Amino acid sequence: MSFNIYKVNEELRDFMPPEVLELEEKATWGNPKRGVMDLPYAKELLEEHSLCAGCPESDAFRYILASLPNPEDTIIVNSTGCTSLVFPHIALHTVHSLFGNQNAVASGIKRVLEYRFPDKVKDVVGVSG
Repeated sequence: MSFNIYKVNEELRDFMPPEVLELEEKATWGNPKRGVMDLPYAKELLEEHSLCAGCPESDAFRYILASLPNPEDTIIVNSTGCTSLVFPHIALHTVHSLFGNQNAVASGIKRVLEYRFPDKVKDVVGVSG
């Protein structure tokens, strides 16, 4: 999601698969007009995932990722279940919590971020399922 988070090390460029280099070069990171219209084309919006084939949650995750206004300053709190399968595939900060407490964890993280970074907006998104 964020070019600052996902960037191929220059020393490893010769060894990386072409699709990884293409992901870095053609991603929509930093584009203020990025949104849901990029879903069919943007590889970084969860092109491949470990969910079951045809799972509608993958579409929901794509919409969530496309709608984040500032991905590099976003933390996603997910719970045990299918969401824990998909978030290792994205370049975002994520916190894995137990069933039913992702809201409490997200609100605690938000309060700490407001205390730690008073002059910067940090988003916290809670996802369950």
